[in-house]
Amino acid sequence: MRFRCLCIQLLVVSVIGCSAKKEGEMLADSGAGPEQRLSADNARAALIQMIEREYKDDYLLQGALPFLRTKKTKEAGNGVIEIGAWTCYLRERRFEGRYVSTEQRIFAEFAGKFVLDSKGHWQAVITKQTRND
Repeated sequence: MRFRCLCIQLLVVSVIGCSAKKEGEMLADSGAGPEQRLSADNARAALIQMIEREYKDDYLLQGALPFLRTKKTKEAGNGVIEIGAWTCYLRERRFEGRYVSTEQRIFAEFAGKFVLDSKGHWQAVITKQTRND
Protein backbone atom coordinates (compact mmCIF):
# COMPACT_ATOMS: atom_id res chain seq x y z
CA MET A 1 0.00 0.00 0.00
CA ARG A 2 2.77 2.47 0.92
CA PHE A 3 4.66 1.51 -2.23
CA ARG A 4 1.58 2.26 -4.35
CA CYS A 5 1.15 5.71 -2.68
CA LEU A 6 4.83 6.47 -3.22
CA CYS A 7 4.57 5.54 -6.92
CA ILE A 8 1.51 7.75 -7.37
CA GLN A 9 3.25 10.67 -5.65
CA LEU A 10 6.33 10.28 -7.85
CA LEU A 11 4.14 10.15 -10.96
CA VAL A 12 2.31 13.36 -9.95
CA VAL A 13 5.56 15.18 -9.18
CA SER A 14 7.12 14.17 -12.49
CA VAL A 15 4.03 15.27 -14.46
CA ILE A 16 4.01 18.64 -12.69
CA GLY A 17 7.73 19.07 -13.31
CA CYS A 18 7.39 18.32 -17.04
CA SER A 19 4.44 20.67 -17.32
CA ALA A 20 6.37 23.52 -15.66
CA LYS A 21 9.37 22.90 -17.92
CA LYS A 22 7.18 22.99 -21.06
CA GLU A 23 5.54 26.24 -19.92
CA GLY A 24 8.95 27.83 -19.32
CA GLU A 25 10.13 26.72 -22.76
CA MET A 26 6.99 28.16 -24.37
CA LEU A 27 7.57 31.52 -22.62
CA ALA A 28 11.19 31.57 -23.78
CA ASP A 29 10.18 30.75 -27.36
CA SER A 30 7.46 33.41 -27.48
CA GLY A 31 9.79 36.17 -26.27
CA ALA A 32 7.51 36.79 -23.29
CA GLY A 33 8.68 36.21 -19.80
CA PRO A 34 9.16 37.76 -16.45
CA GLU A 35 9.54 41.52 -16.44
CA GLN A 36 13.10 42.67 -16.95
CA ARG A 37 14.79 44.84 -14.38
CA LEU A 38 15.47 48.34 -15.65
CA SER A 39 19.26 48.76 -15.76
CA ALA A 40 21.42 51.78 -16.55
CA ASP A 41 22.16 50.34 -19.99
CA ASN A 42 18.44 49.75 -20.68
CA ALA A 43 17.64 53.32 -19.63
CA ARG A 44 20.36 54.81 -21.83
CA ALA A 45 19.28 52.75 -24.85
CA ALA A 46 15.61 53.67 -24.32
CA LEU A 47 16.41 57.41 -24.17
CA ILE A 48 18.54 57.22 -27.32
CA GLN A 49 15.87 55.27 -29.22
CA MET A 50 13.15 57.68 -28.13
CA ILE A 51 15.04 60.70 -29.45
CA GLU A 52 16.11 58.97 -32.67
CA ARG A 53 12.60 57.75 -33.50
CA GLU A 54 10.17 60.29 -32.11
CA TYR A 55 12.08 63.57 -31.94
CA LYS A 56 14.00 63.68 -35.25
CA ASP A 57 13.16 67.36 -35.77
CA ASP A 58 13.74 68.54 -32.20
CA TYR A 59 17.13 70.25 -32.24
CA LEU A 60 17.47 70.34 -28.43
CA LEU A 61 16.85 66.63 -28.02
CA GLN A 62 18.94 65.79 -31.08
CA GLY A 63 21.74 67.79 -29.46
CA ALA A 64 21.53 65.49 -26.44
CA LEU A 65 22.26 62.33 -28.44
CA PRO A 66 26.09 62.62 -28.52
CA PHE A 67 26.14 63.06 -24.73
CA LEU A 68 23.75 60.16 -24.12
CA ARG A 69 25.91 57.94 -26.32
CA THR A 70 29.30 58.87 -24.87
CA LYS A 71 28.97 60.17 -21.30
CA LYS A 72 29.80 57.72 -18.56
CA THR A 73 26.96 56.66 -16.33
CA LYS A 74 27.32 58.06 -12.82
CA GLU A 75 25.74 56.16 -9.93
CA ALA A 76 23.99 58.58 -7.57
CA GLY A 77 22.75 55.89 -5.15
CA ASN A 78 19.36 54.33 -4.41
CA GLY A 79 18.80 53.28 -8.02
CA VAL A 80 19.47 56.75 -9.42
CA ILE A 81 21.89 57.26 -12.30
CA GLU A 82 23.05 60.33 -14.17
CA ILE A 83 24.05 60.45 -17.83
CA GLY A 84 25.14 64.00 -18.49
CA ALA A 85 22.08 66.22 -18.00
CA TRP A 86 19.73 63.21 -17.73
CA THR A 87 18.77 61.66 -14.41
CA CYS A 88 17.15 58.23 -14.39
CA TYR A 89 15.28 56.92 -11.37
CA LEU A 90 15.50 53.21 -12.15
CA ARG A 91 13.36 51.93 -9.27
CA GLU A 92 10.60 54.40 -10.06
CA ARG A 93 11.03 53.91 -13.82
CA ARG A 94 11.15 57.60 -14.60
CA PHE A 95 13.63 60.14 -15.96
CA GLU A 96 14.33 63.85 -16.13
CA GLY A 97 16.43 65.80 -18.60
CA ARG A 98 17.51 69.43 -18.65
CA TYR A 99 19.00 71.86 -21.13
CA VAL A 100 20.14 75.33 -20.12
CA SER A 101 22.01 77.83 -22.28
CA THR A 102 22.51 81.26 -20.74
CA GLU A 103 24.11 82.52 -23.96
CA GLN A 104 21.12 81.56 -26.09
CA ARG A 105 18.67 82.15 -23.24
CA ILE A 106 17.14 78.75 -23.78
CA PHE A 107 15.79 76.57 -21.03
CA ALA A 108 14.12 73.17 -21.37
CA GLU A 109 13.14 70.42 -18.95
CA PHE A 110 11.86 66.99 -19.86
CA ALA A 111 10.24 64.38 -17.63
CA GLY A 112 9.01 60.95 -18.52
CA LYS A 113 8.73 57.31 -17.71
CA PHE A 114 10.17 53.99 -18.82
CA VAL A 115 7.69 51.34 -19.96
CA LEU A 116 8.04 47.81 -21.31
CA ASP A 117 6.71 47.26 -24.82
CA SER A 118 4.93 44.09 -25.92
CA LYS A 119 8.28 42.49 -26.83
CA GLY A 120 9.79 43.12 -23.39
CA HIS A 121 12.02 46.04 -24.43
CA TRP A 122 12.25 49.21 -22.38
CA GLN A 123 10.89 52.37 -24.01
CA ALA A 124 11.25 55.96 -22.82
CA VAL A 125 8.21 58.22 -23.09
CA ILE A 126 8.26 61.97 -22.42
CA THR A 127 5.20 62.84 -20.35
CA LYS A 128 5.95 66.49 -19.61
CA GLN A 129 8.18 69.20 -21.04
CA THR A 130 8.75 72.84 -20.24
CA ARG A 131 10.76 74.94 -22.66
CA ASN A 132 11.16 78.48 -23.90
CA ASP A 133 12.73 77.89 -27.29
